[in-house]
Amino acid sequence: MIIKQDWHIHSEHSCDGACLNMADLVIETEQLGILNYGISDHLHTSYNIPDMVNSRKCYDSIISKNPALKKRFYFGIEVSCVSEWELGKIRIGDYQGDVTYGLRRGGPPNSELGIGIDREYIEQMGIEYVVGGVHWPLYCDLDRDSLLKDYHRQYMFMAQHKDVDILAHYLWWNPLTGVENPFSDFSSISPSMKQELAVALKESGCAFEINLEAILMSPSYTDKFKREYLDYASEIQSMGVIIAVGSDCHSRHYSEVNFELSSKMLEESGLDFEGNIFTVPKK
Repeated sequence: MIIKQDWHIHSEHSCDGACLNMADLVIETEQLGILNYGISDHLHTSYNIPDMVNSRKCYDSIISKNPALKKRFYFGIEVSCVSEWELGKIRIGDYQGDVTYGLRRGGPPNSELGIGIDREYIEQMGIEYVVGGVHWPLYCDLDRDSLLKDYHRQYMFMAQHKDVDILAHYLWWNPLTGVENPFSDFSSISPSMKQELAVALKESGCAFEINLEAILMSPSYTDKFKREYLDYASEIQSMGVIIAVGSDCHSRHYSEVNFELSSKMLEESGLDFEGNIFTVPKK
């Protein structure tokens, strides 16, 4: 199997219904031949910090029982691109209702962007790498042009953020938004936007993720989209952009990820999995 690394895995401690037991993950990665991997549970805002505490405790317990795993099993996190407006309100408790996913309504258009952690928190929690995801529009109109501009702004923010190591699932569309996927045709995305993103990734050293479950294995995307997505990844890798593989597993068992088909698609893509590939940075 061509896939030997996986930097985007969610455990039962993630806030979104993921249900993978970390102890099972360790066993199943071994069985599948995954050599290096990391847990990356969700944190959208400070509201999710208790989930991260539980994730870290579970990870530490596993490592304490098998210290040799530390050379191949890492502790990461997936942050969302959110607004500084909502980060501030949640920080002081100025909200009502469930804010598991932050404040998705009411913010100012073109609000200053942010993520829910800082360098102090990364060091305090021993976070070894950060996956940055764009998961929803930020208070913009819901026509295609407005959404595209908003998402591109968020992608550029993540690609250039000093604490983000991997840009997750490019052009993934959250069905909970309630709007038809505006990015279903990969070739319709402006070449200048894709080029600008590639340059930002190369200059910052942030990796571009090949996402298995949310993109390659998702029935929401056509075969044409998936081919063009992989072609883009191959093109920007040739420019010097680092590539990362992420299963984005949310399942009860890691073995439920279709690694066989994913590997076949990657083998046919022209991507180099021996060269410009993500490794955990030294923080």
